[in-house]
Amino acid sequence: MSRIETFTRLLARRKLPLRHLSGVRAKSHAAHAFARDASGDAGPSTPSPRSLFSDVPLNLGRSGKGKERERVSYRPETAGVSTEQRAYFAGEDEGGLPGWGDGTDEASLAGLEPGRVVECRRSGTFSIGLLLASVMSNGRARLILLRQSGEIWPIAPKDVQFVMPQSLIPRGLYERCWSPDLLEAWAKGDVGAAPEEAADGDMMAARREAVVIIRKVGRETERMVNRLSGSGGGGVDAVWVKRTEGLSEEERGRITAAEAADILLSTDGPEGRRTKPNTLPAYAAHRMLIARSDLFVADDGEMWDTGVFLVRSRAERARFQAVTTWVDGATPEDAAILQAFVDKARAALAQMPNQTSPVEWSETDRAIISMLFLRLFETRTTQHSPSDRLSVAILRALDPYPGAIADQRCIAHLLTDLGCLPPSDSLETSKAIETESRSISLAGLSLPTRVGGDDLFNGTELDSLREDFSSHTVWVIDDITAQELDDGISISRIEGSEDVWVHVHIADPTRIIPLDHPMAVRASFRGTALYLPEGNVPLIDLAGAKGLSLGSAGDGEEEGRAVMTFSARLGADGQIKESLVRPGWIKEPRLTTYADVDAAFGVPTSTPVRPFGLVTSIEEASPARRDPINPAEIPQLDLLRSTAVARRAQRLRSSGLDFGASLASSRLLIRSPPYHNIFTPSSLPSVSTPFPSAPLIDYTLPASPPSTAISAAAAVAEMMMLAGRVAASYCMIHGVAVPYRGAVAPSELHIPGRPEASMSIEELLAHRKPDASIDPFIVWKSRVAFAPSTVTTDPRPHWNMGFVGDELGYTRATSPLRRYDDLLVHWQLKSHLAMRAGIDWGRVLDEGEMGVLAKRVKGAQLRGRRAGIASEAFWQAGVFAGQLAKPRYAEKEGEVDLREPVTGRVAGPSIGMRGKMSTPIRVEGLGVVARLLSEAREFEVGEEVQVRIEMAVQWPRPIVGAVLA
Repeated sequence: MSRIETFTRLLARRKLPLRHLSGVRAKSHAAHAFARDASGDAGPSTPSPRSLFSDVPLNLGRSGKGKERERVSYRPETAGVSTEQRAYFAGEDEGGLPGWGDGTDEASLAGLEPGRVVECRRSGTFSIGLLLASVMSNGRARLILLRQSGEIWPIAPKDVQFVMPQSLIPRGLYERCWSPDLLEAWAKGDVGAAPEEAADGDMMAARREAVVIIRKVGRETERMVNRLSGSGGGGVDAVWVKRTEGLSEEERGRITAAEAADILLSTDGPEGRRTKPNTLPAYAAHRMLIARSDLFVADDGEMWDTGVFLVRSRAERARFQAVTTWVDGATPEDAAILQAFVDKARAALAQMPNQTSPVEWSETDRAIISMLFLRLFETRTTQHSPSDRLSVAILRALDPYPGAIADQRCIAHLLTDLGCLPPSDSLETSKAIETESRSISLAGLSLPTRVGGDDLFNGTELDSLREDFSSHTVWVIDDITAQELDDGISISRIEGSEDVWVHVHIADPTRIIPLDHPMAVRASFRGTALYLPEGNVPLIDLAGAKGLSLGSAGDGEEEGRAVMTFSARLGADGQIKESLVRPGWIKEPRLTTYADVDAAFGVPTSTPVRPFGLVTSIEEASPARRDPINPAEIPQLDLLRSTAVARRAQRLRSSGLDFGASLASSRLLIRSPPYHNIFTPSSLPSVSTPFPSAPLIDYTLPASPPSTAISAAAAVAEMMMLAGRVAASYCMIHGVAVPYRGAVAPSELHIPGRPEASMSIEELLAHRKPDASIDPFIVWKSRVAFAPSTVTTDPRPHWNMGFVGDELGYTRATSPLRRYDDLLVHWQLKSHLAMRAGIDWGRVLDEGEMGVLAKRVKGAQLRGRRAGIASEAFWQAGVFAGQLAKPRYAEKEGEVDLREPVTGRVAGPSIGMRGKMSTPIRVEGLGVVARLLSEAREFEVGEEVQVRIEMAVQWPRPIVGAVLA
């Protein structure tokens, strides 16, 4: 196996503790009750997430005696691994990218409490088991699963695809299957045997009894699948036909497993008895649908919670059937169609990179090419895509690179050589748009792709409520490359007092965009604007919402620009004494950059570091408008700075940490216009196009100001947090439902025998620098567990940001051009203000409606965050691959020579496989987290090591690999 293959596969495997239990026969009334659901006696439906999770928080479990269990870090051991387990964990779950967490919080685990029997899937395999506990593994949530074989596996929450009735396993039984002692032992890392062997006799007996029930569920499920298959309802194909009736050729639908069971049992009529979720018929239907990925696609979000499948369109099914027919080649005519494509493709490959005669792709060719692209999108291993087999067959017929493995890397290389995939496209834009489109279909909605302006507000409905700030000097301060300017700040000292009024003025897109406008609904599924190295995707169509940015020349600028204004009266100590929220007018805002304001502050600045030199022909970005700062205006900026310093000290007086580790950023200097959605066949190119061998990339490490000073960016960020606090305060006082953000205080993990690894929260806070930042390695070594942030409809403390005690409650309201939840807050605030003024403008959403939208947006924003991280990692790997391929004489003066050793620090725990260890290494001078492949040795977090960058690949997952120097 090559070193590159070893690095690639290493990330997808972990050594996990495992042993088998011997099964015994026992009666199971619960399993029989589950089986009786086949007769229509459906079990209890799933309780609401709030009631489910009220007893089982994310970081706590319950012992049989009712005592709370502290959540502890799980440490994988090196016990024997079965063939089943190797196969299951061969596929990596979400979260393998640098800086990427799984986004799990207590709300997203509601319903996955201990005692539930669940189905989990990964790597094309599935298993049924009993949830015993939730733990933290390498900073990510993991669920401890007792399988039907008796093995204990730590699975990812996203692996869970179906949850069975809560009454299936008696409470007293599942509580005897686990104990706090085992969790503590795992935390100490001193479990020499597998956890099954560490269990006592009573616990082993309880597990054997639970396994009998789990196996009974498996047998009853098989019987129900056979019943549904032979029920006379036409099978799964008939379900698909029924759910595509009335839809257009390209339109997708949705269906739940319970609805599919009704169709298969012919109980979907008006008089039929409806199948309930979580019951045996629903689970059997779930199994049948997930096996037919050519017709149904499981929800790639929280499938276990929604139970929803995407119904593929008629056009999609027709393409699968056609390409399958051509690939199988049962007749000479069918084989000739595939051969015609192969001949064209070989002709195109023969001309690359300097193509003289572009090859035209027919509709048939494009259908075949679409299968290759789909293989790069449908990559989750919980459900295999039809494109898996088809793409391999196409590659075998074409054989473009003799001896190459038919994997995603080979497909991406081929599509570029065929002139279909520009090297300047990481596909993250297309992936985001395709996922958004599927999410809309899963919600049962159909939105027009183009919308007009007839159903927009005229923009004057609430002008009578606006306060005039046109006499204020409003500063719009942002990065030099910023395109959508959301916010401005004005500040003034109150005469005869040390208090100041701070007014944060925010762009007002809700002035013209209603909540139910198709553009707004689509934005709720997008969640956030995407800013990727290869291009941007706006949250809303600014062409249809002209003049919304504070930096654009909008209509009516001579009268003023409409904004939402969040005002706070602050004392000299930074404490909020009074706050106001209302629409406003500003006029002629002053546009400037962070760098210019830093110069006015006297903050030392440094230029970004380029470890591989300045790219030829680089053009520095410049704002469309940049107002010079006059000497007479500097005192006002100084007041803004000193106020931000006081406000930060007040906010962080007893809590709050900033330990983000910044990495390098990439920017493509010559961007090919990204396809709207390359995974839509209509977007595929009709001719082969020669592309440059590689895009020019400006690779930079961010400049950092001294920690003793507050930069312009930090001062502006402080004012934006102040505005979010003001917005939350208004909503709390008036009972307006908004998505509040929170985070509980971190917990201290006291590990017996390792006192040096423990640290109190007070000790951690004492390590903060003047700007409240802290060396991330101190945090990573501290064994302090930070809970994920939450998004709820009730205000909660946000310890990480310092919003606790009398400042409890925080929401985001300052980036409505970039984040949908900020838009949502604006709609709610303005609807409430209009209602109080007796103006019919819009309805205030209640808590239930807000909860639905907040959950949708949270998932969309997680996808957006992942796209940004994946794109950065993709281009970073491309930069390193290019540097490694360069001959030594081609290096410029001042460039880092990757052939020489570099110093790195261990940034996380090691992952073991076959006697080797893979360890994340942060190389500060290169702005990268590399994977160190070494002999079976574990490193301490923060330990310095000398490494040499050995390899870098972009597909199937971006990796920069290193070896010990």
